[in-house]
Amino acid sequence: MARALFDDAVVDEEQHRFGDALKKLEKVRAVRDTPAVRFRIAACLEATYHLREARIAFVKVAEATQRTPEDDAVVTAAREKISMLDARIPAILVQVADGKDAEVRVDADETLVSARQPLRVNPGEHHLAIMRKGCRTLDMQVRVGEGGRVKVYTI
Repeated sequence: MARALFDDAVVDEEQHRFGDALKKLEKVRAVRDTPAVRFRIAACLEATYHLREARIAFVKVAEATQRTPEDDAVVTAAREKISMLDARIPAILVQVADGKDAEVRVDADETLVSARQPLRVNPGEHHLAIMRKGCRTLDMQVRVGEGGRVKVYTI
Protein backbone atom coordinates (compact mmCIF):
# COMPACT_ATOMS: atom_id res chain seq x y z
CA MET A 1 0.00 0.00 0.00
CA ALA A 2 2.77 2.47 0.92
CA ARG A 3 4.55 1.85 -2.39
CA ALA A 4 1.41 2.48 -4.45
CA LEU A 5 0.68 5.65 -2.48
CA PHE A 6 4.29 6.80 -2.98
CA ASP A 7 4.00 6.19 -6.74
CA ASP A 8 0.71 8.15 -6.83
CA ALA A 9 2.41 11.01 -4.98
CA VAL A 10 5.25 11.07 -7.53
CA VAL A 11 2.68 11.35 -10.34
CA ASP A 12 0.97 14.21 -8.46
CA GLU A 13 4.33 15.90 -8.07
CA GLU A 14 5.15 15.53 -11.77
CA GLN A 15 1.79 17.13 -12.60
CA HIS A 16 2.44 20.00 -10.15
CA ARG A 17 -0.26 18.91 -7.70
CA PHE A 18 2.12 19.43 -4.80
CA GLY A 19 -0.55 19.72 -2.10
CA ASP A 20 -2.01 16.33 -3.06
CA ALA A 21 1.46 14.80 -3.27
CA LEU A 22 2.38 16.17 0.14
CA LYS A 23 -0.69 14.65 1.81
CA LYS A 24 0.07 11.25 0.30
CA LEU A 25 3.74 11.41 1.19
CA GLU A 26 2.94 12.23 4.82
CA LYS A 27 0.78 9.08 4.92
CA VAL A 28 3.61 7.06 3.41
CA ARG A 29 6.06 8.48 5.95
CA ALA A 30 3.80 7.34 8.79
CA VAL A 31 4.24 3.76 7.53
CA ARG A 32 7.70 3.85 5.95
CA ASP A 33 9.93 6.72 7.00
CA THR A 34 12.91 6.71 4.63
CA PRO A 35 15.28 9.39 3.31
CA ALA A 36 13.64 9.08 -0.12
CA VAL A 37 10.17 9.77 1.29
CA ARG A 38 11.47 12.70 3.35
CA PHE A 39 13.26 14.06 0.27
CA ARG A 40 10.03 14.04 -1.75
CA ILE A 41 8.22 15.81 1.11
CA ALA A 42 10.94 18.47 1.19
CA ALA A 43 10.71 18.87 -2.60
CA CYS A 44 6.95 19.48 -2.35
CA LEU A 45 7.50 22.07 0.37
CA GLU A 46 10.07 23.80 -1.82
CA ALA A 47 7.73 23.76 -4.82
CA THR A 48 5.02 25.49 -2.76
CA TYR A 49 7.47 28.21 -1.59
CA HIS A 50 7.66 26.93 1.98
CA LEU A 51 11.41 27.38 1.65
CA ARG A 52 12.28 27.48 5.35
CA GLU A 53 10.33 24.30 6.02
CA ALA A 54 11.84 22.65 2.92
CA ARG A 55 15.35 23.47 4.14
CA ILE A 56 14.62 21.95 7.55
CA ALA A 57 13.26 18.83 5.85
CA PHE A 58 16.31 18.54 3.56
CA VAL A 59 18.60 18.90 6.60
CA LYS A 60 16.80 15.96 8.22
CA VAL A 61 17.40 13.92 5.07
CA ALA A 62 21.08 14.89 5.00
CA GLU A 63 21.48 13.97 8.67
CA ALA A 64 19.69 10.61 8.39
CA THR A 65 21.59 8.06 10.44
CA GLN A 66 19.57 5.03 9.40
CA ARG A 67 20.04 4.68 5.69
CA THR A 68 21.00 2.16 3.08
CA PRO A 69 23.74 2.53 0.45
CA GLU A 70 20.95 3.34 -2.04
CA ASP A 71 20.07 6.38 0.08
CA ASP A 72 23.50 7.96 -0.41
CA ALA A 73 22.45 9.65 -3.66
CA VAL A 74 19.36 11.06 -1.93
CA VAL A 75 21.51 12.40 0.93
CA THR A 76 23.91 14.02 -1.55
CA ALA A 77 21.00 15.62 -3.43
CA ALA A 78 19.57 16.90 -0.12
CA ARG A 79 22.89 18.58 0.72
CA GLU A 80 22.86 20.31 -2.68
CA LYS A 81 19.29 21.48 -2.08
CA ILE A 82 20.29 22.95 1.29
CA SER A 83 22.99 25.06 -0.38
CA MET A 84 20.57 26.28 -3.04
CA LEU A 85 17.88 27.10 -0.48
CA ASP A 86 20.32 29.08 1.65
CA ALA A 87 20.55 31.56 -1.24
CA ARG A 88 16.78 31.55 -1.90
CA ILE A 89 15.42 32.00 1.63
CA PRO A 90 14.75 35.70 2.27
CA ALA A 91 15.86 37.54 5.39
CA ILE A 92 14.62 40.55 7.33
CA LEU A 93 17.09 42.50 9.43
CA VAL A 94 15.73 44.84 12.09
CA GLN A 95 18.16 47.58 13.08
CA VAL A 96 17.49 49.64 16.17
CA ALA A 97 18.80 53.22 15.99
CA ASP A 98 20.60 53.22 19.35
CA GLY A 99 22.10 49.77 18.78
CA LYS A 100 20.17 48.20 21.63
CA ASP A 101 18.37 44.92 21.19
CA ALA A 102 14.68 44.47 20.53
CA GLU A 103 12.45 41.42 20.36
CA VAL A 104 10.56 40.63 17.20
CA ARG A 105 7.48 38.50 16.64
CA VAL A 106 6.93 37.47 13.03
CA ASP A 107 3.43 36.68 11.71
CA ALA A 108 1.88 36.33 15.18
CA ASP A 109 4.19 33.40 15.95
CA GLU A 110 4.46 32.92 19.69
CA THR A 111 8.25 32.80 19.48
CA LEU A 112 10.10 36.04 20.12
CA VAL A 113 13.46 36.41 18.43
CA SER A 114 16.26 38.90 18.91
CA ALA A 115 16.48 41.72 16.41
CA ARG A 116 20.24 41.17 16.39
CA GLN A 117 19.80 38.10 14.15
CA PRO A 118 18.57 38.17 10.54
CA LEU A 119 15.04 36.75 10.49
CA ARG A 120 14.84 33.98 7.88
CA VAL A 121 11.32 33.90 6.41
CA ASN A 122 9.46 32.47 3.44
CA PRO A 123 8.94 34.78 0.44
CA GLY A 124 5.90 37.00 0.76
CA GLU A 125 4.34 39.51 3.11
CA HIS A 126 5.01 39.34 6.84
CA HIS A 127 3.71 41.14 9.89
CA LEU A 128 6.40 42.24 12.34
CA ALA A 129 5.81 43.30 15.93
CA ILE A 130 8.99 44.94 17.22
CA MET A 131 9.14 45.30 21.00
CA ARG A 132 11.58 47.17 23.23
CA LYS A 133 11.43 47.68 26.94
CA GLY A 134 9.89 51.04 27.76
CA CYS A 135 8.68 51.62 24.18
CA ARG A 136 5.43 51.10 22.38
CA THR A 137 5.26 48.01 20.13
CA LEU A 138 5.89 48.88 16.51
CA ASP A 139 3.69 46.90 14.09
CA MET A 140 4.52 46.83 10.40
CA GLN A 141 4.04 44.84 7.22
CA VAL A 142 7.11 43.85 5.22
CA ARG A 143 7.22 42.18 1.80
CA VAL A 144 10.30 40.24 0.82
CA GLY A 145 10.93 38.29 -2.36
CA GLU A 146 12.79 35.06 -2.90
CA GLY A 147 16.45 35.55 -2.03
CA GLY A 148 15.70 39.10 -0.91
CA ARG A 149 17.12 40.99 2.03
CA VAL A 150 15.11 43.74 3.71
CA LYS A 151 16.43 46.09 6.38
CA VAL A 152 13.94 47.67 8.76
CA TYR A 153 15.19 50.67 10.74
CA THR A 154 13.48 51.63 13.96
CA ILE A 155 14.10 54.08 16.79
